[in-house]
Amino acid sequence: ISGFAIQGAMDSRRRNYTSIFTQLDNMLNNSKQHRSDERLRVNVVGSGKPEKLGVPPHLQSHILPHINLRFQDFYELINTNFALLPALASDAYYDRKFSSTLITSLVTGVPVVVDQRFLDAYSFMHEEHVAYQHKNEEVSDVLSRLLASSSKELAKGRAQLSKLREQLNVDALSKIKALLAPIEA
Repeated sequence: ISGFAIQGAMDSRRRNYTSIFTQLDNMLNNSKQHRSDERLRVNVVGSGKPEKLGVPPHLQSHILPHINLRFQDFYELINTNFALLPALASDAYYDRKFSSTLITSLVTGVPVVVDQRFLDAYSFMHEEHVAYQHKNEEVSDVLSRLLASSSKELAKGRAQLSKLREQLNVDALSKIKALLAPIEA
C-alpha cells in the first residue's frame, strides 16, 4: 500500500486541491521522516487536465496525475492507496450532492479520510468504516497516522468497510424485493 488518492473529475469547483497540496507541503517540510517516505504521494485519478490542478513545481514528484484510466486500471490503482481524500470544495456535498468518492471507497474497500461533519451527512458510515479525522486535526494528521499504521491495522479497517458494503447490498436487495413484491403478486 502506498499513496493517497483523490478521484474524480479534476475540477477545483468540486475538490479543494490547494488545501491538500498545502498540507502535503507542510508534511514534507516539517518531517525528515516524511521527506524520505516514498509512500507519501497523492495520486490524482480521473478525467481532466492535470495542468489545471495548480501543482506547485516543488511538489510535482509527490502529486501524480492519472488521466482517463480504464475502469479496471482505475480501481486497481485506487486499491493500492492507504486512503481516499474527498477534498470537498463545496458545502453542497454535505446536504445536496453525493460524493462519488464514497462509492469508490465502498467498491475498492479503501477508506476515505473524513471528519464528523462528513459522517453526520453520510450517516450510513461510522468511524470504523473510515480513516477518521478527529476534532482539531488536519487531513495531514490522518495521513501521518496511516503511514505509521501496521499492515494488520490497515487490513482491519478495510475489513470493516467490506462488511458495511455487504450489509448495504443486503439492505438494498431487501428493499428492491419489497418494491417488486406487489408486482409479482
